[in-house]
Formats: sequence, C-alpha cells, structure tokens
Amino acid sequence: MPGPRTALFLGLVLLLPVPYVLADLGWAPVVRLTVLSAALLAVSLAEGGMLPALMAGVLGVQAVVSTALCFWLAGQLGRLPPAWRWWVAAGGVLALLVAAQAPIYKTPLSSQAAWAALWGILD
Repeated sequence: MPGPRTALFLGLVLLLPVPYVLADLGWAPVVRLTVLSAALLAVSLAEGGMLPALMAGVLGVQAVVSTALCFWLAGQLGRLPPAWRWWVAAGGVLALLVAAQAPIYKTPLSSQAAWAALWGILD
C-alpha cells in the first residue's frame, strides 16, 4: 500500500495544473505534458523534421521540471507529525479532485474551449 507521500505525489501529477509554454501559455497536469511530449516525439520519429522534435523536447523538459517540483512538494509531508500525514495527503488530493471539476486547465492545443475542466481536456 502506498504511503501518504506517494498518494499526494500521484494526485499532484495527475491533477495539479502546472504552467507550460508551447504555442501559447497553458495550464495542464504533468501527465498531459508527458503524453503530448510522447505524441510529438512519435510524430517526429515517424515523419521526420525538427519542429516536432523541438516541441517534444520543450514539453519534455517542462514535464521533468514539473514532476520534480511535485515530488519535492509531496516530500514536504515528512515535516509533519506522522499522525497528520495521511490527513493532509487525503485533503490535498480531495481538494485537487474538487478543483478539477471547474475549468482550471487552459489548453491551447485542445479542440474544446480554451479553459476546461479535467474531463474536457481529455477530449
């Protein structure tokens, strides 16, 4: 069973909107940056050309930095008393789940509206 640090880290990576810059400034979860980077890398390998590879690299670097920040933030649970860790982790993930229902993600590369809830950026 994962500990509170792992649970909070996964919640942050899956739900926390982090800024990214590609064609325009966007706010999306780290997992979306990773998927977009992998898709652009696949396009670059299949089609060739520098632009998709450059875009994949830019998104990949931003995803790595955002993942490191989420890991560091989740690691701050170690500063809390042991009895509070699960409560803080569960509260943080629950707050992210509730917030994800509102249009807090800006997705300039989406076919939907510019601001969308979590389920809207999955379209």
